[in-house]
Amino acid sequence: MTFLGITVSFAAMAYMSHPIRGAWIEMWIEMWIETRELILIAAGYLVAVNVVAFALFGYDKYCAQHDKWRVRESTLLFWSAIGGALGAGLAMEFFHHKTLHLKFKFGVPFLLFVQIVLVGLLFANPGNIIEIIEKILSHLITGCVD
Repeated sequence: MTFLGITVSFAAMAYMSHPIRGAWIEMWIEMWIETRELILIAAGYLVAVNVVAFALFGYDKYCAQHDKWRVRESTLLFWSAIGGALGAGLAMEFFHHKTLHLKFKFGVPFLLFVQIVLVGLLFANPGNIIEIIEKILSHLITGCVD
């Protein structure tokens, strides 16, 4: 082990041995273990919704090329809004579809940003994510802050 490795190891042990920091890290690990099911469910949900969004954009592109009934724009935006913005954005680029429509060109990246923030909140504070989402929705709907 190098001098740098030994130094980092001692620094980590000193950091962990501090009573407040060590307790905080232990609490965070316990909370992480307790909420891993929530994170797995959220990850599974996001994968499924993004696959559906990608497939819908691809199907709509196919229908557009073959003069068939199309998927409604509201349906495409709905699947983007409920967590499928990444799949929708990738499909827009992959299929070169809906890239000139302003509501898709700017709406899907905005939805992706919001979803990234929400996933970040889930990982940063998994125990309170539902409470945070309820407060945000309450603020958006009523304009009031609790």
